[in-house]
Amino acid sequence: RYADRSRGLGDVYKRQVLWVVRVPSEPPAEALARSPLLSENECHRADAFRVPGRRQRFVLGRVLLKNLLASVLGREPADIDLELGHNHRPRLSPSMAAAAERRFGLPLDFNLSATPGRIACGMALGARIGVDVEAPAALEDLQELARTVLAPEEITWMNAQQEPLQAFYRLWTLKESAAKAHGEGLGLPFPELRMQPDEAGGLIANFDVLESHAERWSVLGLEASGPAALAVHWNAGNPGEIDLAPSLPPDAGLESIPVETTARL
Repeated sequence: RYADRSRGLGDVYKRQVLWVVRVPSEPPAEALARSPLLSENECHRADAFRVPGRRQRFVLGRVLLKNLLASVLGREPADIDLELGHNHRPRLSPSMAAAAERRFGLPLDFNLSATPGRIACGMALGARIGVDVEAPAALEDLQELARTVLAPEEITWMNAQQEPLQAFYRLWTLKESAAKAHGEGLGLPFPELRMQPDEAGGLIANFDVLESHAERWSVLGLEASGPAALAVHWNAGNPGEIDLAPSLPPDAGLESIPVETTARL
């Protein structure tokens, strides 16, 4: 019945796929209402957002995620059953996760991130994946915040860049994507997730604090059509295989954004 839904989408068999979409400045009315694709619990979560922009991104994010999962799994978006796991990380329900593993022969993981103007969603087969996208916004005290989440050498690198604020968000997304991949979020010691500057002025990731096999994890720094910083963090046997230009399901009703690689760490 749903055999053709995944035709034209990113090649999920590459193990990792990343979609980035544009959030409209004038949201459709349904984005601020209760989408029929949202569960009762998701509707309650959407209602809890007092800032319309955040509510809009939550609703559109869930609509995007369910459309993508439906297309990858050969189902209908309304059939996608999600639940919250550790640290409120969304995941497939046990029965649907089992069906996905039977379909692909590997477990399917996914992660979602939203910021004003953009939503990013990553999926991975047989691996954990974390995604973070941030549209840089002016900070009241950049240096004070940097001291709480960055290592001293990272602060030195940040301040040496032409645009320190953009450099901060680049570092932040690299760390946050790692934390989300591991399911710990802000509970990880961010200063110990080190991006060490190299002799060429770039960065080298050092995530030894996460686990003894940190070399099996890959980090990709990206830009999503403009100043927005974006990072993807995953563990897989084929780290170079990631599809950064997949198409969107026609039913999603959203516009994709070009993605450019800025660093492979």
